Amino acid sequence: MTEETSPKSYAVALKLLSIRARSQAEMEKLLEKRAFPEEEIATTIKILKEKNYLDDFQFAYQYSLFGATNRLMGRHRLFQKLLEKGVAAQVIHRALDQLFNEIDEEKLLEKAIGKKVRLHGLPKTINDLKRLYDYIYRRGFPTELIWKKLAPYKKRLSEVTF
Repeated sequence: MTEETSPKSYAVALKLLSIRARSQAEMEKLLEKRAFPEEEIATTIKILKEKNYLDDFQFAYQYSLFGATNRLMGRHRLFQKLLEKGVAAQVIHRALDQLFNEIDEEKLLEKAIGKKVRLHGLPKTINDLKRLYDYIYRRGFPTELIWKKLAPYKKRLSEVTF
């Protein structure tokens, strides 16, 4: 396809992709918002997919990698975020499975707990422990794993006399 025969929406899509990666659903919404005809949007999406500029699996994997390593998000939170971005559930599962084969979720959880404890100190009361639990739970980590990692803090609280 040459520049002369490509739809105008293609140039807009390339500009949007130069800002950051996007899912197919996000791109469709953005192009619809700019009042391009449905046929033109479909053609643009097809061209972008053929050239591998738009790949939901790759987008989900890269988004998850960034979210896990930089924002310390767990599997559940990443899944929800990607669903919001319009990525299909089976694509998300594949991307997250690949990611968490490479990254240990338990070590990621320890890092998130460590960051929170470093900023706010060790939990001194049961309410502090609950706040720590809530924070980590909102980050998207599984409950069983959270309690396993918070057990030493809970034990420490039971040994402290007030």
